[in-house]
Amino acid sequence: MRARRRSPGSPAAKAIRRFAGAGCVLAALSIAACNSGTSAAPKEASCPELGNQVFLDSTEQGHYRVISPNGGEVFKVGDTLEVVVASGVNDSEALVQLAVTVNGTLKRVILPGLPPRSVNPRAKCRIRFPIPDSLEAGFGSKFSLVSDSVRIRIAWYNNESYQDFSDGYFRITR
Repeated sequence: MRARRRSPGSPAAKAIRRFAGAGCVLAALSIAACNSGTSAAPKEASCPELGNQVFLDSTEQGHYRVISPNGGEVFKVGDTLEVVVASGVNDSEALVQLAVTVNGTLKRVILPGLPPRSVNPRAKCRIRFPIPDSLEAGFGSKFSLVSDSVRIRIAWYNNESYQDFSDGYFRITR
């Protein structure tokens, strides 16, 4: 059977490009659903399925991966943001943070609703929270999340040099 050709601007082509190179089960499932001609949504990969993938993080190590948001998305304050991360088979302690550039300064803060220490991305790979207008940056100071330069960061709790960021920036608007 011949595969159907999709226009470069079609939703299916965009979804396939978005996941290209991510080393993610979601990509294979999305492509299979597109090629089968069905309109059923692909099954979401579970945390262990994501963690069984082989991928390199930003340090060229096979530890952590930000799956989404991965750059180019636009969210509004009040929207529910879903962050999807993955960790390697033997990695179970990670910090998951928002990395926001505000007035030229990078601020990193734990995602709302997560404990101040580590989480296990093999058990909790999907983190959903309503985007607040601002977050506390420590010592009682708050900063606005409205920015064109926001990324997700995941890092090993015991050695933060093993990390991955969203591949590109996403935006949060009012």
